[in-house]
Amino acid sequence: MRSRMRLVLVVLAILVLLTSGCFGDVIGWGKHTLIMQFDGFGYINPPPGSHSVKKGPLKLEAKAGSGWRFSHWTGEVASKYDSETEIWIDQDQTVTAFFIPEGRESQNLSLMMQSGQVYSIGQSSTELPEPNRIEQSMFGLTWYVYNEDYTNFVMLAVDGGKICGFYTNSRGFALSNGVSWGDSETKSYEQVPDTILEVYYDQHADNTVHAVIAATEKGDANASAAGYLNVQSLQQFDCINAFRVNYGKSPLLWDEAAAKAARLHSQDMADSDYFSHTSQDGRDPYDRYRAVNERHLTAWGENIAAGRIYGIDSFNMLANSLGHRNNMLNSRYRYLGVGTAYNPNSTYHYYTTELYVSF
Repeated sequence: MRSRMRLVLVVLAILVLLTSGCFGDVIGWGKHTLIMQFDGFGYINPPPGSHSVKKGPLKLEAKAGSGWRFSHWTGEVASKYDSETEIWIDQDQTVTAFFIPEGRESQNLSLMMQSGQVYSIGQSSTELPEPNRIEQSMFGLTWYVYNEDYTNFVMLAVDGGKICGFYTNSRGFALSNGVSWGDSETKSYEQVPDTILEVYYDQHADNTVHAVIAATEKGDANASAAGYLNVQSLQQFDCINAFRVNYGKSPLLWDEAAAKAARLHSQDMADSDYFSHTSQDGRDPYDRYRAVNERHLTAWGENIAAGRIYGIDSFNMLANSLGHRNNMLNSRYRYLGVGTAYNPNSTYHYYTTELYVSF
């Protein structure tokens, strides 16, 4: 009799969990809201509107209408500039597809830095100062990196001897179409024809603008190219330092031992297809650093991210997560190493680790 009563109670408990949605979340039945939107003229799948979708990957498709062409997606999609891509659903999200008219001439978008330096699309690269680095990165383009002064950190894309794009997350920037650092997300700005323009917002600063990327050319990123993953790590490192300087913090120094430990952990997550601060052999970030360098650490912290092709997007995602953001801005840390890995057979494909340390 008691056994039968226990069975009845267990069944009732399961029914309560199912109806409340808790049990469904535990076993992966939890659903989230995906809002689909588009700007311009075209068709998207899933169609415009609000959708209740299960946790996991979801394919997205955009097809331009007659006289228009697909430009880019906004939202946490895998590839913002491919008309067919996917999104990982693990929270409520909004995705917008942008279409722009065909045959319209590009306008020359300009970027002004806090220093007053102006960079314009179409400007000759011969007018630019010597960059600190030159590397292949976003959209398969060549980028000139200027990171000597993190109050005016900028990366310029160059093609055919002319500027064709730029990225910055330094305080005080302003674009000629009305986008400025610190703007509210409700502020409108002019869409520039034939220009990819992605504006990044900081949800922990009242959803204000804190970074921007623009480009008039687009190629394909090649994660298998020599040095590509290291470039993403270096650019992510620069974004973090510019972010710290924005908030009155000292920039961090690169630590090669931390970078090696970070690379090895990212590769292990990619190859073994897991996502955790704890390695499958039980090691934590401190253990992984000491395996590379036996020097005693007085402070350490770690951020991990996955599913982002570019270092700038990994930075943005982590900066919008409060715990990770606190690591970025922590005054106790003096050094940082970033390591990125890729495995096309893993769940998220791209994995990155930021390891913060002090001695």
